[in-house]
Amino acid sequence: MLAYKSFLDPLVKNHPTITLKLKDRTVTGDLYNTSSSQVVLLVHGGEYHFEVISYEEIEEIVFKE
Repeated sequence: MLAYKSFLDPLVKNHPTITLKLKDRTVTGDLYNTSSSQVVLLVHGGEYHFEVISYEEIEEIVFKE
């Protein structure tokens, strides 16, 4: 999924809020980092936590407007 990495890498410095629609759930958070195989989101809620998600799990990326 090199296409996801190429698309998301330039956006990391701005930490946009994105929603990742996965096969079994949906996760919304601030884009924190990317690697060759995964994306890291800082997820808001009662407490902040990181979600590490494989590109293979992602079905759709939605940017918060």
